[in-house]
Amino acid sequence: MSQKNFFADYFDRFNSLIKRVVNVRVIAGFESWSVLIGQWILVAVLVLGAISSVKASGGDAGSIFLALGIMILGFILIFVSAKFLEGLRGLVDAAPTGFSSRVIPDVLGLALSVAAVVSAILMLVKLIQGELAPFISMLVAAILFYVLASAVYDDEATNIQVGNQYSPGEELISIPLLAVKAILVALPVSFGILSLGTLIFQIYALASPDGGMLLSYMSVLPGMSWLISMGSMALIPILLPLYSYVVFLIISFLAGIFQGLLSLKRKS
Repeated sequence: MSQKNFFADYFDRFNSLIKRVVNVRVIAGFESWSVLIGQWILVAVLVLGAISSVKASGGDAGSIFLALGIMILGFILIFVSAKFLEGLRGLVDAAPTGFSSRVIPDVLGLALSVAAVVSAILMLVKLIQGELAPFISMLVAAILFYVLASAVYDDEATNIQVGNQYSPGEELISIPLLAVKAILVALPVSFGILSLGTLIFQIYALASPDGGMLLSYMSVLPGMSWLISMGSMALIPILLPLYSYVVFLIISFLAGIFQGLLSLKRKS
């Protein structure tokens, strides 16, 4: 056996071993419960966020009305996000993606699995050190990486076809499509996990004298810093389905344009 075949063979065996633990069947039973629990958690986060905002501003009338307005908006968006979560599965089913081999899905799945393990190790380190905020961050990250890896490894869940002959350009288009479809598949569970993490952050930020520093952890998402400054971290997981929907549409639109250009090139 050549050296190349040796490593390729053991890479496949290692991936097969990982797939027994990291697969969609493990998370499938939690999807509906995760969404339902996540929605009720976000209701609690919105209420706590309003209290935190009013407390930080000294309780003046303007801040009270602003906090109530954000809370009502959040309640409406929870309903909207639930509708988006119901429709995202149909988008994945309507957009098949092709690869000539399993190299890309397996490498991406392995990378996400390693990231989950590293996050879990860091989580334990932070727990031993007694650092609450980094511990919560690493816990959420470990679960999210695991869920994403489970989605990437499952061809049926992400609607990918492996084995046909695809051009390099077509494979290049398929990579971002696979990534965003994995996010859509993992979104129901991710929604609940992010909601729980947000609730813990909000409680700590409200109860701890220096808890305001924790809000900076959630401000890294584009366009979210102004929301966090008003004590409405719940809008981050609430808007995640809408963000994912828009990103998927944009990537699918661009992929369609590139596929059309490739088809014209083959015909010319």
